[in-house]
Amino acid sequence: MSLPKSFLVAFVLSLCFIFSFGLSAVHGQNGENYEYVSAEVLRGEGVFALLRRFHLIDFSQNLDYFYGLNQLGPKKHLQVGKHYALPLYKVKYNGKSIRSTLGITSWAIAQDIADYNDDMFKAKLKAGDFRKDLELWVPYHMMQDPQLEIAKAKVEEKETIFPIFGPDYEKVEIKDERLDGCVYYVIAGHGGPDPGAIGRYGKYKLYEHEYAYDVALRLARNLISRGAKAYVIIRDEHDGIRDETILKRTEHETCWEGQKIPLNQKARLKQRADVVNSLYKYNKAKGYKYQRAVMVHIDSRKKSQNIDMFLYYQKNSKDSKAFTTSLYKTIEQKYKSKRAGRGYDGTVGTRDLYMLKNLDVPATFLELGNISNPKDQRRIVVPDNRQAIANWLTSGMLKKE
Repeated sequence: MSLPKSFLVAFVLSLCFIFSFGLSAVHGQNGENYEYVSAEVLRGEGVFALLRRFHLIDFSQNLDYFYGLNQLGPKKHLQVGKHYALPLYKVKYNGKSIRSTLGITSWAIAQDIADYNDDMFKAKLKAGDFRKDLELWVPYHMMQDPQLEIAKAKVEEKETIFPIFGPDYEKVEIKDERLDGCVYYVIAGHGGPDPGAIGRYGKYKLYEHEYAYDVALRLARNLISRGAKAYVIIRDEHDGIRDETILKRTEHETCWEGQKIPLNQKARLKQRADVVNSLYKYNKAKGYKYQRAVMVHIDSRKKSQNIDMFLYYQKNSKDSKAFTTSLYKTIEQKYKSKRAGRGYDGTVGTRDLYMLKNLDVPATFLELGNISNPKDQRRIVVPDNRQAIANWLTSGMLKKE
């Protein structure tokens, strides 16, 4: 994600105050010229301790960015007394608002930045109050974290623009705030080098990830429209919500913040689990009490086996079980009302899956059907059906078990 243009200002070094830190004029990882707050390494400090002192260690992206800024290897030791650039931008505050200073629209992110500056001032790491000295510190992770696309979003009355959903769906109308204060992590299975299960539909191939991703986007969009904070963890900047029957496979999906998805399965799962856990910890620290994760998959079985949607929850989490059971009951009710006489054969249970075992946030693992069965295929290839699935799931979440 690129930074707002207001970051690309020329700062005058003579305005920098002398404290236990200075200001580094260095090249950003994308080649841009930015200035960063730098800090002197104290005796006994390593990289983790240095970043911890400035409240930056809880976000893995800061660690990676620190190494890049200072051209250090992960095993490189810091030199006591030397100044190192921090993943912390220094911006001239316009005296009006953080949002207008940075060119962003999110009040929540602006408040996070204000709180960070106040914390640094109270800890005597920052010499002055940004409101008075017009010196604003902006942590790197806060400009990467906004709700999906904070730096790109534009507010138009009750609509917000989220390019991740594609040109036909990027405008999201905020219908109500029933999910205000709720945080959701929506994770489409597989992606990148891994297409997931593959089914045959006439002369075409159906790829699990493409259909799971489309449903995940539709679900995230629904949640935002009801006031929630929603993260799309596995992302494709080229493919938004698509209204085609056959979704072409691509391999340019990335994990949050543009991380390349590993080929190795365990590394791939660990990557997304680490991202969600980091975001969960961050949002928890900011006071968000209700957080949930939803993993969207499509099963693969014998062609003759027709299955209804089924769900798994975390074995040792009461919140996960309650959340998953609520979704299950909602889906069951929807089946009964839409398909009277046919019934619902879906199940809810638990299973020792890596993501369920390694996520700190209460989560549910959803299987949409059998990608090889003709009846189940209609559930995913018809765009209106994919939207219906997202709508059903949203209805279950509105109940907030």
